[in-house]
Amino acid sequence: MKRTVAIVTRSLVAIGFTVAVALLLLWLAGFFQSKIDASRPVAVERRLVPDGAEIVPVQLVRVPRTESAVGTVEADRQATIASRILSRVITLDVEAGTRVKSGQILATLDDSDLRQRLEQAQAVLDASRATFDQVSEELARAERSAQQGAASELEVIRARNAVRAADANVKRAERSVAEAETVLEYAVIRAPFDGVVIERRAQVGDTATPGMPLLTMYDPARMQLVASVRESLTVRLNVGDLVKAEIESLDLVCQAEVTEIVPEASARARAFRVKVSGPCPPGVYPGMFGRISIPLEESSVLAVPAAAIRRVGQLDFTDVASASGSGAMLARRSVQVGRVLDGGLVEILSGLREGELVVLSHSESAS
Repeated sequence: MKRTVAIVTRSLVAIGFTVAVALLLLWLAGFFQSKIDASRPVAVERRLVPDGAEIVPVQLVRVPRTESAVGTVEADRQATIASRILSRVITLDVEAGTRVKSGQILATLDDSDLRQRLEQAQAVLDASRATFDQVSEELARAERSAQQGAASELEVIRARNAVRAADANVKRAERSVAEAETVLEYAVIRAPFDGVVIERRAQVGDTATPGMPLLTMYDPARMQLVASVRESLTVRLNVGDLVKAEIESLDLVCQAEVTEIVPEASARARAFRVKVSGPCPPGVYPGMFGRISIPLEESSVLAVPAAAIRRVGQLDFTDVASASGSGAMLARRSVQVGRVLDGGLVEILSGLREGELVVLSHSESAS
């Protein structure tokens, strides 16, 4: 019996709690409050347009549409300076951020072995020239003897062949000397152009091998923005077109020229790499984020002068006049604004219709 009473009590408590929650939800939803009669017009505060107030119509204007594509700033000319010989690094006096001039020495390598090779090649050249001079004199003597009948034709032919062989040896030795001088120049590494060092990959004392990167540098005067543009927009671009480029971190907007459209789309993103270049002010570095604006067809939008918009908190309002003559009434209306357009106009997304009259800012309406 007691168990039955307890069960009934718990059930009644649960039912009562459910009813209370339902009544609370209905009250919060306004079910028990009186409703506004939709057939009755809502009163709107209306005021007379002050004398001298400037009234302008809401106009429909044509504005160009654009779509942006994001990209990254890259150096148009960048070089990785590598060693061309196997040798030890003797000097490396530049660091990341160092500005260098074309032809400036960046690093030197140990050239003692290379100088010895050059000296050996020079010695061989000197010996070859001495031999050439000797056989040339012998040829001249043999030719004189042959004219006097004291030497046979065979001796003259042998002397001429010796001269040809000596001449070939001289030329081979000269090429060896030139090669040794060229290789010796590899021990001095110079900047290929004016630029900035962005990475140092070796230290003094390291053994450099052929192809081993020592430095990386770029030309800050020749920068480009490489954007990923989807294929439906790429067909609208051509090399030489001018587009708007923006570097957000620098608050920089400028006109850039399309210099290259890589003729291969990414299989994953279905986008092309588009390269644009333009004025390169100080402070633009490789790796910075940027975007380009691709022009599309024009569109018609409603617009009013910016002076017609008043902001109260997070809301935008404008005063709409019933007419432009004396005795005209105005009413404040909430609007949703969009982009800032050229000529001091503001795009109106909702709240106004074409041809309606709005009042520009004045003391009374602003109050």
